[in-house]
Amino acid sequence: MLKKKSISELTGVMLLLSLCIVAIILYQGWIVDFSSGIFSQTQTHTNNNAYILEKIETVLNNKIYLSTNRGQLNIKQIKIGGIDCNISLSLNDTGSIDFTDCIAEMESGNKEIVVITDNRVISKTVFIQG
Repeated sequence: MLKKKSISELTGVMLLLSLCIVAIILYQGWIVDFSSGIFSQTQTHTNNNAYILEKIETVLNNKIYLSTNRGQLNIKQIKIGGIDCNISLSLNDTGSIDFTDCIAEMESGNKEIVVITDNRVISKTVFIQG
């Protein structure tokens, strides 16, 4: 009778294990390249919007102080406490906006200031003396 020869169980497990390790290494290499490509595209997109409003710095003496990251900032609308201030203008770098006319009839208290630009909406809650 002929004896059939085959690989031993240990050799089969070792081959299967090594195949799995190679597959994991290949997958890891692919996912690292893929995710770094996505991150790179995101950075490029962010850098193309170079003139965005970073934040409302502070509010003093009925003026909103805004900071941008070096460029012209087109402000579409400003709302204080839900009231539209009818302010639409352009600022360069760090600028201030006087909102005295907007709060003339407003009561004192914490109010949310919302600044709407071409590409962002920024808000900050501050105490406003009416």
